[in-house]
Amino acid sequence: MNMTRSLYPALCVSASLLALPAAGAEPVNDPSPALSPGAGEFTVIPAQPGSDEEMLLKGLTSSLMLLDAMEKDLRIKVAAPVEAVRLGDVVEVVFKDLRMIDDEASGISFGDLTYRFTPDSDGAYSYGIQMADAWSLLEAGQPVAKVVLGRHECKGRMARELLSDVECSLGGIALRGSGGEPLPQGVAFSIDGARLGLTQQREPRGDVLKGNFQVAVAGTKLDSGDGSRVEIRTFTMESSIDGAPFAAWERFSHRLEGLKGKAIESLPDDEAAALSMEALPLLNGAVIKSNLRIGGLMVAKAGTPLLNLDQASLLTLYDASRNLTDIRYGIAMEGLSLGLAEVPLELQPMAASLDLTLSGLPLKGLFEGLVALAPLRSEGDPRLDQLFMDQMVNKPPVLVINEVRVGGGGFDLRMNGNLETRFATLAELAMAMEAETDPAKYLSGSMHAKIKGMDFLAALATRHAGDNPDVAEILLAASVVKGFGKPAGEDTFDYDLYFDPQGNLILNETNFGKLIETLAADSTAEGQGKQTGTSQGDFMGDCMGFVGNEGICKCLQTQVPQFLTFKDYVQLVINPEGFPFEALGVETTPEQRQFIAEQAMRARDACQ
Repeated sequence: MNMTRSLYPALCVSASLLALPAAGAEPVNDPSPALSPGAGEFTVIPAQPGSDEEMLLKGLTSSLMLLDAMEKDLRIKVAAPVEAVRLGDVVEVVFKDLRMIDDEASGISFGDLTYRFTPDSDGAYSYGIQMADAWSLLEAGQPVAKVVLGRHECKGRMARELLSDVECSLGGIALRGSGGEPLPQGVAFSIDGARLGLTQQREPRGDVLKGNFQVAVAGTKLDSGDGSRVEIRTFTMESSIDGAPFAAWERFSHRLEGLKGKAIESLPDDEAAALSMEALPLLNGAVIKSNLRIGGLMVAKAGTPLLNLDQASLLTLYDASRNLTDIRYGIAMEGLSLGLAEVPLELQPMAASLDLTLSGLPLKGLFEGLVALAPLRSEGDPRLDQLFMDQMVNKPPVLVINEVRVGGGGFDLRMNGNLETRFATLAELAMAMEAETDPAKYLSGSMHAKIKGMDFLAALATRHAGDNPDVAEILLAASVVKGFGKPAGEDTFDYDLYFDPQGNLILNETNFGKLIETLAADSTAEGQGKQTGTSQGDFMGDCMGFVGNEGICKCLQTQVPQFLTFKDYVQLVINPEGFPFEALGVETTPEQRQFIAEQAMRARDACQ
């Protein structure tokens, strides 16, 4: 039994049927019947045009049409046509033996799903959803397992002017055999509880769409029976939209309904392009946000812990509420422990985050122009090129580094700041990029970093140099950065970075760009320089040019072996195993090479 394949449709249809019933505004002019054979393989009996029954039925089935358009490999089947039946004041809609399956009839059967609507106020209806106590997982049309639901309740409210609220809670979910019996020993899937909610409405001010969707799941456990196990203590997701033009939303919804069961992926290029153009106006003025959080993730394989994670989050934000658009992306994790020999225990648990905003994108004018040109544009239309040129007068966007963090054990690095260009328009930037191969030459901006644990890394590198040379090289390279830091506490250093007018990266008043350039110089030229001799005056001059601290440079001048240049010293500290001793111009034995490397390390420690 392919459990993942069978459970996936359940997640899709749960969101569609339980969380997305949405009655639209008054229908636009549409010559087709209000409701007709609909998504996938279910049939809808049309209700009286303009009636409440039509409004309620359309709100339910439109979400299924949307799901069918998004999912190419899934089909929806019911055992009887769907209709809205009025029983006094109550309107009832039944999805008889609702199934979501693929072409091989594998998927899930939800049993009977019944909506009961009761008149509320201002033309609104309150409703409750009655569902089966168990769902069947299907393989080739045959039940192979049951998803047993604990205490469950779903209720909501719907109105003609796109007012839709729903709240669902499940007291527990467990996987059982096809007859309800326990699964084979060791195999298990269960969820302690889940909550799902949605609110969406049409805001009169600005005539925009506003909505919020939340999912919260607690105590998820999956055991394959062979010692492999996954546990998630909490999973939450919240998504929201505000400011999307309602008229654009209405047009897009009707376009999706018009697909009549055709999946977006299967559309011809011209139809897919037309659908994309219909979606673009939704983004103008909208703020779309999504935040996903996981707490307490554990993964074990064959009984051996493979991964533990205290918490993780993923944030995305699209903000077009102003003339220029901001896009933000953030991912973070805390307390990550890995059962891998390649990751030293001293660096665990680990933490990392990346939170970036690209601010000032000229998307609004571009989208508006694309939509306006869509009905008129032909192959090679010069107006399309002109549209892009019109946007090139805007200022280039700014990359805002909200946070970059890497930490583990006694080490922690945090950075923030922004990167931009020195050009006033996107057109100037484009010309500079075409003419200049080095991006640093047209960058500006500044960043601040704080690093704790350089000594911790150096000690760790020493212990693991023999066991894992790759890790040791990385840690030793990081320890060299200590020499450029400003002390800011015990084993803690500050770093201020910015680009000078020539595009060089300045690190704590040191021209770091020249240092990198020197370290990347050709090794053959270096060997030739050794044979002609190098003075300690060169050492002092190079050190002052890169470090900028006379006290440190004088100390290094006396501590570093005299036949090494400053570049030799830096390379040797960063990568002692790969240092080209043969380029020194003197014969050395393995014992002498070890002694030279140790002298360089002692010089580094003595002169910090």
